[in-house]
Formats: sequence, structure tokens, C-alpha cells
Amino acid sequence: MLEEFLAKTYYGNTVWQWAVTLVLIALSILAGKILYWISGNILKKLTEKTETKLDDILVDMTEEPVVMAGVLAAIWYSLKLLTLPPAGDLWVGRIFYVLIIFDIAWLVSRTVDALVEHYIMPLTEKTETDLDDVLLPMARNLFRFVVWSLAVVLSLNNAGYDVGAVIAGLGIGGLAVAMAAKDILANILGGATIMMSRPFKVGDRIRVSGVDGWIKVIGLRVTVIENFYGRKITVPNKIFTESAIENVDAQPCYMQLMNLRLRIDTPPEKIQLALDILQDVAVKNEYVDDTVWACFDKIGEYSLDIEFWYSVKLWKPEDQETISGGWYSKVALAKSRMNLEILRRFNAEGIKLALPTEIRIENKEFAEKDSCFL
Repeated sequence: MLEEFLAKTYYGNTVWQWAVTLVLIALSILAGKILYWISGNILKKLTEKTETKLDDILVDMTEEPVVMAGVLAAIWYSLKLLTLPPAGDLWVGRIFYVLIIFDIAWLVSRTVDALVEHYIMPLTEKTETDLDDVLLPMARNLFRFVVWSLAVVLSLNNAGYDVGAVIAGLGIGGLAVAMAAKDILANILGGATIMMSRPFKVGDRIRVSGVDGWIKVIGLRVTVIENFYGRKITVPNKIFTESAIENVDAQPCYMQLMNLRLRIDTPPEKIQLALDILQDVAVKNEYVDDTVWACFDKIGEYSLDIEFWYSVKLWKPEDQETISGGWYSKVALAKSRMNLEILRRFNAEGIKLALPTEIRIENKEFAEKDSCFL
């Protein structure tokens, strides 16, 4: 009875052939899981004991693609036990060819990417120039694009498609594709423009098209900017070719403007004393450099106005020990010390600042008639 059942034929194969094939496929998947466990629990522990990191990287990056290739090969062999029609056998072969090619592309891409991250990136971080810090991410993206493009072309070729005919067919709709891809091309050209003109580098604070923040990543198509709130903003590179770019960190110092209004009855001697005090306070402030301007700006209707410019020194990494908040903390600290010292010196010398003028009109008759509005 069992022999008769196993001898029955379905879709050109006996039940026995189908059962053996399914069992082999299940065993292939099980063997793949066992190999993956051996790699993670035995091979990795062995490589961790060696001094070099190269074997750790190779094992970590190749284990999944290698196990996948083994499983695919075993499943392919299992399916060969079945008697398939010529068209079915042809398509099974094509599908597995494509899967193997993409598995190889996965292996090459992730292995090279890991080697670049562990060996080349540390070298670029030690160099004085920032050009390699920008070129390396672009080169990594370009390498991935080339590897996967080759995988697609080889897959189409092995699947029986004429790649030349496919490309020629795409050429018929080239105009539509170009119109759809114009933004991508514009962004890539914008990235190339950044590379050549270098209006900013990673770490610079810039302002462009309403975005104010620090450059974190310069990519081939987009640039990532982090604003004051720590939020990442992705800016298409074409924006940098269409808009004015303000590189805030390119300034030699942080210029500050203070407008002081003295009382209208302040004598000239006191005004000159106020100018001298401003100069002296700026010179004695450790966060301010020697670039100071103070002038008697104008005689107003209700005040005598002094215009006072001074510059706060740029924040540097060595300031981190005393000013941990960065450039803004340094500017805020310099301004606070400057303003407090100016008030102390002005009060000591009897120099009074002008107060807002307030005019009160008292009309009892009007108030009595319109008391309902009070």
C-alpha cells in the first residue's frame, strides 16, 4: 500500500521524489542554521583571540553570504532530483543564477565597506586636510553603486535577456527618464561643486535657505546639517548651487554691537569718559580681542547715543575645559561680563542711561465724560 502511494505520479514526479526533495530542502535550511551557529559561537571566538582584527572582520562580514550561498546550492541540487519540464528547468536555473550573483555582490559590498570603515577611515581622520573626509563617503557610495549595477547587468544576462537591447529600449524613453532624474543629476552636480569650490567643510556652521546648523555629512547627493536643537536636516546638494551660503565659522571672530543711550543732559566730559570706559572694559575682558570701536553716534531728541562694537574670540577645542557649551556659551559669557562691568563703571562715575519717556495727560472733564471706557 505504501509502495503504491509513493509510486504515484504528480506533475511528472513520484511522491517519493517530491518527499526526498522536500526533506533535502529542509535539511539544507537546517544545515545553514547550524553553520551560522558554528560561525557565531566558535569561529568568532577563535578570531577574537588573535591580535589582528582582519580575521574578525572577514568572518563577521562573510558568514551570512557564505551560508546563504551554501543553502542555495543545496536547494538547487535538491530540485535537480525532480523531473521538470524544459521551461521549468530553465527558469529554476536562471533564478538560482540571479540569487547567487546577488549573494556575491552582497558579500563583496559589505566586506569592502567594513574594511574601509576599520582601516581607511581612521587614516583619513588623522590627516590635516578635510578633503579625504568628504571624498571617502562618496567613493564608498560609488563603489556600492558599481557593484550592484554589475550584479543587475549580469543577472539580466544570465536570465536570458539581451542587455544591449534592454539599454536600447531604455534609450527610447531617455527623455522621460532624464526629466524624471534631473533633480538627481542636479544634486550630484551640486555635490561635485562643493568638492571643487569647498565653501564649507564637515564641522562648519553654515546658513543656507533658512537652515542654520553644523555640517555633519557631505554626500554625493545630499548634505546632512544638524541644527541648534540637535535635529538632522537633509539638504539636497542643488540648494548650494542655487542659494547664497553663509559660512558662519569662516568669520575671524564673533562681532557684537551694543547701542547705549545716555541721558540728554549728560555733559561732554561724561560722554568722553563713557567712551574711555568702554574701551578699557573691552581690553580687560579675556574673551574679547583688540578689535573695539566706540563712538558718539548721534544726538537724539531724548538721548545721546553711543555705538559700541567689540569682537569675542572664536571658540576653540582647547576651550572645552572651561567653556563646555561651545561657541554660544563663550559669546554669552563674554557679553554677560561685558555688560555687568559697564554697569558697574557707569554707576561709579555717575553716568546715567536714558530711560523711556512717558507722557501723561490728565483731563478730568474728559475722564468724567468717558468713564465707561476706564
